[in-house]
Amino acid sequence: MGVGLRWLVGVACLGVASGCALTHHTIDARYQPEAGASPSGDRMRVVWEPLVWEPTLDDPSFAVGVKKHGFGAETACVFTHQKTEAWLTDAVQRELTRVGVEAGADDEGASAPRLGVVVEQFFVEPDLNFWDIQLVAVTVLEVTVTFPATQAVYQRRFVGEVASSEQLLVDSDYEERLLASARAALRQVAVETRALMEQEASR
Repeated sequence: MGVGLRWLVGVACLGVASGCALTHHTIDARYQPEAGASPSGDRMRVVWEPLVWEPTLDDPSFAVGVKKHGFGAETACVFTHQKTEAWLTDAVQRELTRVGVEAGADDEGASAPRLGVVVEQFFVEPDLNFWDIQLVAVTVLEVTVTFPATQAVYQRRFVGEVASSEQLLVDSDYEERLLASARAALRQVAVETRALMEQEASR
């Protein structure tokens, strides 16, 4: 087999092993929280501050992931079907609703608690090793909850990280890992925000 033919065969194999590594993938699905029991007690409301998108990975294309070929170079991107800020805003509000917190507009009065979310990272990418492919997804959210009535301000960073070892990657792998990392972070955000609001309400 000639050198040229060996390279052609090699490139073809790399394309298969990377799971359509040369084509972009768009996540069409909306975020869905995991099913779980609703918390006891009254539903609570919080004033929603517009979500801020400040990823530490500076990508002007607003990609939320990258694909790579067998030599490790980036070949295509992963996107959400709507603007990333809108997709994540919907995701946060769905998780809050699951735990009995309704995120509304600024119509609750001056004493209503306020919730702000800054997205520091929301990304998935493969790390190619000799024996396998490590697919890693990370979601990092900085959350601020402000209680005007008591002038108390709480700030905390929530991290969701999911990694898996693969021999072959397909588009659904990128999507599933990224959604899982978002779910891990957002579930914490919702539960801890509810607990904090209950704590402040009992003062």
